[in-house]
Amino acid sequence: MLLRKTALVFALCASIHVQAGNAGAKPLPYPEQDLSEQVAQLNVQIIGLEKQNRLLQQRIIDLEQSLSVLQRSGSADNKTVLQQAAEQFARNDFQAAAYTLNGTDTGGSGSKEELDALLLLQKSHYYLGDCQSVIRIGMHTSSRFAAAAVVPDALYLTGDCQWQIQQRDIAKNTWQTLIRRYPNTAAAKRAQARLTR
Repeated sequence: MLLRKTALVFALCASIHVQAGNAGAKPLPYPEQDLSEQVAQLNVQIIGLEKQNRLLQQRIIDLEQSLSVLQRSGSADNKTVLQQAAEQFARNDFQAAAYTLNGTDTGGSGSKEELDALLLLQKSHYYLGDCQSVIRIGMHTSSRFAAAAVVPDALYLTGDCQWQIQQRDIAKNTWQTLIRRYPNTAAAKRAQARLTR
């Protein structure tokens, strides 16, 4: 990284030297930046490019995980990942279900199967007692897929985990949000019952 920055600085210096050698060149109507300003500007550009590179690398990792999930979906007698995980969940093998659903925690494009997998992953973490994952998945689901049918259940589980880890005021707020946004759902009725206890 330092080598690239140094090479850019030398390249800039060389171009300035060549420009200075052109005696017939007309001066610009505005003041030229001195070398330190140009180096600082290049450093800002390099930092921006490095950030873009990190974001692209993370996107590649995310896509590779999604590809891995899709490839696994063709295994085990052509059952989908969701079907495999649902069978594991039904056998109370929550650890295996969470492992099978690994990589589905973004909800993908928001298809019904992807969102059902996301909710099943959240439920698996819930029964494993992993409240941090339950809360993270629930908040992601409710903010990214607010109109999805799984959101009321995701919010209810989120509030329940918040309650379990002694974040009672936050849990009440989560349940009130659930009731306000999705008033006619079974999850809203369960949340109302929890609030009136």
